[in-house]
Amino acid sequence: MEKGSSAQEHGLLDLLIAVVQHTRLLVIVPLLAGIAGFTLAYLKPPTYTSEAILAMAEGESKRAALMMVTPLVIDPVIDKQNLAKDMPLEQARDQLIGQIRAIVARDGLLRIEVGAPSPAQAQLLARAVIDSWRATTVPGEQEKQELQTRLIYVQKMLQSIDLLMARLTTESPVYFDGAVTRGDRGLTLVSLGELQAKYFAESHAIPRTLQGVSPDVIRQQPSLPTKPAPAGKSSFAILLTVSTFLLLLIAVLMKHLLGRYVVDARNAASLARLRAALFSGTKAVPPQTATPHD
Repeated sequence: MEKGSSAQEHGLLDLLIAVVQHTRLLVIVPLLAGIAGFTLAYLKPPTYTSEAILAMAEGESKRAALMMVTPLVIDPVIDKQNLAKDMPLEQARDQLIGQIRAIVARDGLLRIEVGAPSPAQAQLLARAVIDSWRATTVPGEQEKQELQTRLIYVQKMLQSIDLLMARLTTESPVYFDGAVTRGDRGLTLVSLGELQAKYFAESHAIPRTLQGVSPDVIRQQPSLPTKPAPAGKSSFAILLTVSTFLLLLIAVLMKHLLGRYVVDARNAASLARLRAALFSGTKAVPPQTATPHD
């Protein structure tokens, strides 16, 4: 038990010594990486962000947020703004998607953020993205024809209900020839009123559907940014420094452990087979066990 504990402590001490021996490497290289990262972030061109807010139901906001970064919305923007003139369409698509953020707030409002190298371009792209999304909400030709046919039918039904209700209220004794009681006429009027309300709502909903999403959902038009978005230079430099330190630390520890493994005489046969497999292109020869002699 004491031997195992002593070996474990000795192994940890060896690792600590290996880390101390490479202190300069573990300190200087990460610092240089952090300085380089900060310099690159500082030299990067500024990005301006235009913001817009759309007010819709929560479910519609979530669907719109997903649609904003699909080729159905992105491709028309790329075509109209000529963003793919110097690159393939796929690259232009990925680049524009990276410039767009669609965030649904807790109150259901949809916040659209579009970044670009200049304030005017950011605002222009934000407007183009919203207009392209609104265009996708307009029904296609077949659906449009079906809606128009339905609208004509609903309007005719409304006219028929209006005529029937007028007869029930003004000409009921003559129209029914006294065969219907006052209570029955009241129930008929209630049923016709409910049906009239249903068709009336549908007659107003169909034209809105034919036009797509109304511009009224845009609570805040795309803004013209006056200041560039924060570049996060310090955060990027710190992240690069820490990442470089961790990678170097892992490399130092792996080198130390591998060195101990190579020095150990008990691993000589395994290392010989590994060299044979790597450099000779042949399969590693399995270890041979000694056979007893007569």
